Amino acid sequence: MPDKLIDIVRREGVGHLGAYFTPGSYTGQWFETFAGGGDRVETRDRITVGDLYAVEALNVQVPFAVGRELIDGQL
Repeated sequence: MPDKLIDIVRREGVGHLGAYFTPGSYTGQWFETFAGGGDRVETRDRITVGDLYAVEALNVQVPFAVGRELIDGQL
């Protein structure tokens, strides 16, 4: 990482992380833990409805037909 970028991260990174994880600030903070998180034994290595909804926290929209294929189809 370039030195100038490292300086920015050191100077501002903690503040940005704190703001991101402040309750109610950004919906993305729930991506990893929504519906219990994706690393639970019963959901590990598969795509669930909870996963599709969790990506909405990151402002990613999965078209219904694609989501259906991911859950019930061949994707």
